[in-house]
Amino acid sequence: MRGPTGPRGYPGATGPQGYPGATGPTGQDGAGIALAMSVETYADLVLFGLNELGEDDKGTAIYVETDGKLYIWSGTSFPAEEDGIEFRGESGPTGSTGATGATGATGVTGPDGTIGPQGPQGIPIYPQPFVKEKTR
Repeated sequence: MRGPTGPRGYPGATGPQGYPGATGPTGQDGAGIALAMSVETYADLVLFGLNELGEDDKGTAIYVETDGKLYIWSGTSFPAEEDGIEFRGESGPTGSTGATGATGATGVTGPDGTIGPQGPQGIPIYPQPFVKEKTR
């Protein structure tokens, strides 16, 4: 004869972490992407995909200039506009100042200017008369 089942016990403590598993097999090479071109807007991208790309063009990547993202053709469509891949890096450091360029050639002489108005009459200066000193 057997008695009734007792109450469930409390969970035990977590055991130690196990050893790492074996390395899995090497996967197949991916199809990759081919950066084909750039277009100005996402709307241009969609039109190009609908009119020019097919299943055989899967992996074709097109850069959209207005949002700086890369979109990869799935074989039937591009990802939604917000799902493009950021393709612009951060701005790099400012480069060093370049060497001073050579002096350019002398330009042609310009035409003579117009003659200005006559100035006011000047004050005459007369020579002082020569006075001989008297001797004693």
